[in-house]
Amino acid sequence: MGAAAHLGYFYSFVLMLILTTFVQTERCVVLFLPNHLSSGQATFLGSFFVFINHDLQQTIKQLTDMATFSESQRFRQWWLWVILALALIVPLILTYVGISSTHQKPEMKDLLIGISLPISIFVWVLLMRLDVDIDATGIKYRFVGFHFRQFEIDWNEINKAYIREYSPIKEYGGWGLRVGLGGIGKAYNVSGNIGLQLELKTGKKVLFGTQRPDDIKALLEELARNKVISRDMIKK
Repeated sequence: MGAAAHLGYFYSFVLMLILTTFVQTERCVVLFLPNHLSSGQATFLGSFFVFINHDLQQTIKQLTDMATFSESQRFRQWWLWVILALALIVPLILTYVGISSTHQKPEMKDLLIGISLPISIFVWVLLMRLDVDIDATGIKYRFVGFHFRQFEIDWNEINKAYIREYSPIKEYGGWGLRVGLGGIGKAYNVSGNIGLQLELKTGKKVLFGTQRPDDIKALLEELARNKVISRDMIKK
């Protein structure tokens, strides 16, 4: 086999790599084949393309068919809404009493000024929502009320990802967007005491509270089974 033939096969191989990047069906190979290729070179290119393209399609199908996880959580604690209701009512009463003590007729604008801040806080908490999505690319999250956009943590940024029980009060001082002391990291939570703990390669830690820990565990197992993430990652 001469140098020209070797060069032809090399050209076929390079062309095949380009085609596998942009083309999703082996029929398109014929459309891009240069006229000077021999039948042997064309057969080599077509066979190799079919093999690579089939493997690529299987990988894409495996990733797209893979299960995903999505959860939205809001503050539902009854005691929180009692506190917010009192914070709304008490200033209104105090404002009314204060104006009445001056023997003046209370005006609506004075009452609105007195309760504007409590109403703002009430609406802010009412609209808060923690959104967490997990798939083969990583973890996407947004805490509506704190974040104006969605954030993402790729799997290649994570050392460990596992479900654990935690103490919201002792470890993070409550619920919401919290920062723990002693290197415990951040927490995004709205209720409960179970969360997805992430240990990042940078040394930082992030915890996402969840009401569906079993679903997250099942997804992590599936991702590990399909070798999207390592099995060591999901071990504590």
